[in-house]
Amino acid sequence: PAVNVTPTPAVNVTPTPAVNVTPTPAVNVTPTPAVNVTPTPAVNVTPTPVPGETLDLQLYEGWNFVSIPRKLSTGNDTAAAVFSDVDSGGRPIYTYTPAGGFEPLGENETLMVLEGYWVYSTEETTVQLMLSTNPVRAPAVKTLSPGWNAIGYSDLTERSADEALTSVEDIWVSVVGYDAQGQSYRPALINNQTGDQGENQRLSPTEGYWLFVREDGRLAAIST
Repeated sequence: PAVNVTPTPAVNVTPTPAVNVTPTPAVNVTPTPAVNVTPTPAVNVTPTPVPGETLDLQLYEGWNFVSIPRKLSTGNDTAAAVFSDVDSGGRPIYTYTPAGGFEPLGENETLMVLEGYWVYSTEETTVQLMLSTNPVRAPAVKTLSPGWNAIGYSDLTERSADEALTSVEDIWVSVVGYDAQGQSYRPALINNQTGDQGENQRLSPTEGYWLFVREDGRLAAIST
């Protein structure tokens, strides 16, 4: 791809599915921040490693659609703690809600399982996630609204879309991943279909996804 392949969204950036509900995410769904959105980090933003499990989160040059597959350890779970060493080129991290659209994430906000985050990096880099070792962890739940929702994948190993979305089996229509390395969307996976674009295809840890649902629902994490 050329250097300037980062999608530039229009005002209405939510992908609009066709009548037959097969999603066709527009190229311009990646958030483009305003000029004066350079985040001001707090003084103590360096994550403090603790004994326990870690997981690498790969970031590529440009926009990355990422997620946290499991609850992070206390003190290493905020946007500032996780992404403090990432050169974002002055761009904030974005979340997305059907009601509010793309919204900047506060640097002291806790990164949540099942949430999809847009993170910009000026270069390829790796972020180390410090996973919580607390044995008492309630499974995460995310409320979904009709239409497109930005979700995260909630396990440390790959599983099929059917398995990952089993809690909303009756309402999900399609799920779309983003290839950060190529700065482009992957083909949509369709519920109750098989083959290369069917529900049997796998979702991956640390990736974010667009999920289209027909009605309100509650997506439950598949691991704690």
